Amino acid sequence: MSNSISLAPTSTLTTNTNQFVLFTEDWLSIQALAVKVQKLPATNSDFTAKYGTFNTDMETEITNCVSGFSSLQQAAVTLGSPDQMQDALRNFPGGTEPTELLPIMVWIANHIKVNASKVAAAISHTAEIYSTLQTTQDKANALQKLLHGDPGIVALASAINLKIASLISSLEGWHTDQLSPAIDKTLPYVSDKSKIMAHLNKDMNLLQTLQIEVNQAHNLWSQYTAAATSSSILVTVISFGILLPVSAVLGGALGAQAVKYRKAYDSYITQYNSEEKDFQKKSKLKIDLIALNSELTGYSQMVTNIHSALQEIQQTWGDFEATLSPLVNMSVSQLENEASHIVAKDLHHAAKSWNDISTSASEFLVQSMPTWDTSLSLGDPLPS
Repeated sequence: MSNSISLAPTSTLTTNTNQFVLFTEDWLSIQALAVKVQKLPATNSDFTAKYGTFNTDMETEITNCVSGFSSLQQAAVTLGSPDQMQDALRNFPGGTEPTELLPIMVWIANHIKVNASKVAAAISHTAEIYSTLQTTQDKANALQKLLHGDPGIVALASAINLKIASLISSLEGWHTDQLSPAIDKTLPYVSDKSKIMAHLNKDMNLLQTLQIEVNQAHNLWSQYTAAATSSSILVTVISFGILLPVSAVLGGALGAQAVKYRKAYDSYITQYNSEEKDFQKKSKLKIDLIALNSELTGYSQMVTNIHSALQEIQQTWGDFEATLSPLVNMSVSQLENEASHIVAKDLHHAAKSWNDISTSASEFLVQSMPTWDTSLSLGDPLPS
């Protein structure tokens, strides 16, 4: 063993804003992913009900798009929901350990809070008595109790490392086997170059053209109606020896034109109102696809960042376990030499550092799980 033994953590496990290492924008984004994808339509009929009707030549595109949505939803089931995260928080430690990824992260954060606090308390207790001990044998006994007592810091460190290693492996498998394939499956149908988007743009252009025709028909109808009405006050003309008001001649023609354009207007507006309802649904789809395309391209990096945070946790507890490992099987007499290199001041520092980790994990559990409004979908306006 080295002449220098430090029981302090090698990392504070906090971000540059002094939050627990998992408490980042990515942590909130991955919760949003779990909520949002469950709002996507799971069948073709759900898709049509939500987003409007499409030509039969779009059926394959719609089917493939919905299949991508379904894969995202399956990935979200494995990820877990905010409600399940809250359950994990409430049920710890006596309840059944969760199997979904996000609730497991909550569960482990609770273990980190508890175990780091126990490590801090155990080291702090040893520090309090260490300077009063007279012999290296007494110090070795205290060190052995610190390592293997109740609670022993060796077991506390090992428990966290086993849990975090299992979580990282599960997260990697989920990313590789579920999320990435689901994203790859969905992106071709939600990108701005997809056939669905081209169809949407075409439909919207047609509706804009129809809107122009509605306006033109209305304007012409108004103009001819006004002309037919105002002509009755003009001079009369002789026609076949009969005095007729202009309104009966010119006004009659103008009135006929007014009727023509009124019928055109009625026809156009009926079609427009029908199309507009479909247009509103398709406008919603376009907004959803643009938002989903933007978010899907960022999800892999989001998971990578969370993976890195978990690795930092693993590294910190792994370093601690590695420091303790050579001491684990030493007898009291063998520990006497190691104990002589440990001073109370260093133990106090280590205790404070572990307690800081416990505190940041506790704050993370309280502050990082907002309540999500599941009545909103992608593209919905936010409430004021």
